[in-house]
Amino acid sequence: MSRPTCAIPNASSGTPPEQAAKHEELRASGRTDAHPRDRAGFGRFFDGLELVEPGIVAVSDWRRTGKQRPTAGDVAIYGAVGRLL
Repeated sequence: MSRPTCAIPNASSGTPPEQAAKHEELRASGRTDAHPRDRAGFGRFFDGLELVEPGIVAVSDWRRTGKQRPTAGDVAIYGAVGRLL
C-alpha cells in the first residue's frame, strides 16, 4: 500500500533584490498573498513527514530531463514532496 504524499511549492526568500521588490509590490496591492520563506521556514511544513528525493530544492530541479533549466535564483520557488511516516 502506498503512503499519502503532499507536494508543496513556496516562494523562496533568497531572491535577488529586484525580484523581492516586485513581490512586495504584488503583496501590497493584494495581487498575491504568497509569503516568501527561507529553506528552514519552508521545511517546517514537512515536520513529521519523510521528504522524497531530491528533498527541498528549487522547483526547476525536480524531474530533471537533461535540458537546460532555469537556475534556482531565476525560479525563486522551493518545492518538496513529503510522505506520511
